[in-house]
Amino acid sequence: MSTIDKFLDLLQDGLWHDLEATIQKVGFSPAKAEMVISFLSEYGFIKLSENNKQIKLQRLTLDFFNQIQLLE
Repeated sequence: MSTIDKFLDLLQDGLWHDLEATIQKVGFSPAKAEMVISFLSEYGFIKLSENNKQIKLQRLTLDFFNQIQLLE
Protein backbone atom coordinates (compact mmCIF):
# COMPACT_ATOMS: atom_id res chain seq x y z
CA MET A 1 0.00 0.00 0.00
CA SER A 2 1.41 3.40 -0.95
CA THR A 3 1.79 6.18 1.60
CA ILE A 4 -0.99 8.15 -0.10
CA ASP A 5 -3.29 5.13 0.19
CA LYS A 6 -2.39 4.84 3.89
CA PHE A 7 -3.06 8.54 4.35
CA LEU A 8 -6.50 8.36 2.76
CA ASP A 9 -7.27 5.11 4.58
CA LEU A 10 -6.67 6.81 7.94
CA LEU A 11 -9.19 9.50 7.02
CA GLN A 12 -11.96 7.17 5.88
CA ASP A 13 -13.80 7.29 9.19
CA GLY A 14 -14.97 10.83 8.33
CA LEU A 15 -13.70 12.30 11.61
CA TRP A 16 -11.23 15.10 12.23
CA HIS A 17 -7.63 13.93 12.60
CA ASP A 18 -4.60 15.73 13.95
CA LEU A 19 -2.67 16.71 10.84
CA GLU A 20 0.84 16.26 12.25
CA ALA A 21 0.03 12.89 13.81
CA THR A 22 -1.52 11.64 10.57
CA ILE A 23 1.50 12.75 8.56
CA GLN A 24 3.81 10.94 10.98
CA LYS A 25 1.72 7.75 10.92
CA VAL A 26 2.09 7.40 7.16
CA GLY A 27 5.71 8.53 7.06
CA PHE A 28 5.41 11.51 4.72
CA SER A 29 8.44 13.74 4.39
CA PRO A 30 7.59 17.40 5.02
CA ALA A 31 7.85 18.15 1.29
CA LYS A 32 5.60 15.25 0.28
CA ALA A 33 3.08 16.09 3.02
CA GLU A 34 2.83 19.68 1.82
CA MET A 35 2.43 18.62 -1.82
CA VAL A 36 -0.23 15.96 -1.13
CA ILE A 37 -2.23 18.06 1.32
CA SER A 38 -2.12 21.12 -0.94
CA PHE A 39 -3.36 19.08 -3.91
CA LEU A 40 -6.12 17.28 -2.01
CA SER A 41 -7.28 20.49 -0.37
CA GLU A 42 -7.16 22.61 -3.53
CA TYR A 43 -9.31 20.10 -5.44
CA GLY A 44 -11.81 19.61 -2.62
CA PHE A 45 -10.97 16.05 -1.57
CA ILE A 46 -10.08 16.99 2.02
CA LYS A 47 -10.99 19.72 4.44
CA LEU A 48 -8.54 21.48 6.74
CA SER A 49 -9.65 23.04 10.01
CA GLU A 50 -9.50 26.81 10.32
CA ASN A 51 -6.17 26.61 12.12
CA ASN A 52 -4.83 23.99 9.66
CA LYS A 53 -4.10 21.57 12.50
CA GLN A 54 -6.82 19.04 11.71
CA ILE A 55 -7.87 17.29 8.56
CA LYS A 56 -10.75 15.14 7.31
CA LEU A 57 -12.20 13.87 4.06
CA GLN A 58 -14.87 15.98 2.42
CA ARG A 59 -18.29 14.37 2.49
CA LEU A 60 -18.35 13.65 -1.27
CA THR A 61 -14.90 12.04 -1.11
CA LEU A 62 -15.99 9.90 1.82
CA ASP A 63 -19.16 8.86 -0.02
CA PHE A 64 -17.08 7.96 -3.08
CA PHE A 65 -14.75 5.72 -1.04
CA ASN A 66 -17.75 4.07 0.64
CA GLN A 67 -19.31 3.29 -2.74
CA ILE A 68 -16.07 1.75 -3.97
CA GLN A 69 -15.88 -0.46 -0.89
CA LEU A 70 -19.42 -1.69 -1.56
CA LEU A 71 -18.35 -2.83 -5.02
CA GLU A 72 -15.32 -4.76 -3.77
